[in-house]
Amino acid sequence: EYFVGESITSALERSPLNLFVAHFKQVFEALSFIHQMGMLVVHWNPRFVLTNLINGTTKFTNIWHVHTQEEVKDKKLDFNPLYTAPEVIAERTVDERSDLYSVAAMMLEAWQGGGPIYQDTRSGRHLGLVLDGMTKEKEADVMVHKASLTQAPDELSHGLVFKLLKKKPEERGFND
Repeated sequence: EYFVGESITSALERSPLNLFVAHFKQVFEALSFIHQMGMLVVHWNPRFVLTNLINGTTKFTNIWHVHTQEEVKDKKLDFNPLYTAPEVIAERTVDERSDLYSVAAMMLEAWQGGGPIYQDTRSGRHLGLVLDGMTKEKEADVMVHKASLTQAPDELSHGLVFKLLKKKPEERGFND
């Protein structure tokens, strides 16, 4: 399906909070549907999530990066380290919380109007370098300039986004 729009992170960069929430609500609804089908996204890249601010719609445009649980378990996946949960990179157990981590990374990028939070430690393409950088990462709210999040109410920024960006999946506040 052809869809006119632009990457969700660039389209929503520093947008009004109501627009921001409305478009990411669509992302979470689409993600819920994908999970109900027994699939995980894992390979997140904002260019595959297009948003049209004029007609108010957001769509996933590349279904080829949706994986079955078996593919994820067998490590048959490709991922972008800038948006990928730590457990995916470290080849530990991956579940729905890994996808939620990736959505939160995109939300934070749209809020900040800049790159994902771990760009310095995850910008390399060699997995060994990325794994080494991950050991130096702190929790998201320690690594982000608070001034860039002033438009977001605390219940959305710290209550949801930073909670979803916890390094340990069990600390993200969702059951298996």
